[in-house]
Amino acid sequence: IEIAEKKNLILPLGKIILTKACRYAKKLKDKGYGHIRVSVNLSGLQILSEAFLEETFRTLAREQVDGHSLIFEISENSLLDHVDTLNKKLQILREKGVLISLDNFGVGSSSLHHLKGLKVDMLKIDKVFIEPLAKGDPSTLITKDIINMAHGMGLKVVAEGIEMEGQLDYLAKH
Repeated sequence: IEIAEKKNLILPLGKIILTKACRYAKKLKDKGYGHIRVSVNLSGLQILSEAFLEETFRTLAREQVDGHSLIFEISENSLLDHVDTLNKKLQILREKGVLISLDNFGVGSSSLHHLKGLKVDMLKIDKVFIEPLAKGDPSTLITKDIINMAHGMGLKVVAEGIEMEGQLDYLAKH
């Protein structure tokens, strides 16, 4: 995403990726897999662009999927200076059924203050907090606290980078 932003390719690339994600979601639904959501990573530049909402809804209609088929993942770093504008757009997306996930939680530079003010549905815990879980590392308390905090805020939690059964066991327990 960072490279695409620097090369001014993120907006056209984002349109292509959203179209492909919608097509994939429709294909899964048409094959009878039921209600499965497809996650799409978004750049802050995409969300803040003037045409973002219109293009998103046009793509959903064209590809014959509804917002309930998508999860938009946004990173902490894309939020810092535009929380109010971002929240307005995220609320419109949420009203259409799109879930909003805060991606790579814990490794960005935002504060808990930003999290408190951000309208998201779930936190995706970064893999740096998942790796130590199977080893009994004392830093697992941080992961447990993130999970408890998210649940206390009514958010769903997703963990990134589960590779060992011990990690899965720890996360399932909490």
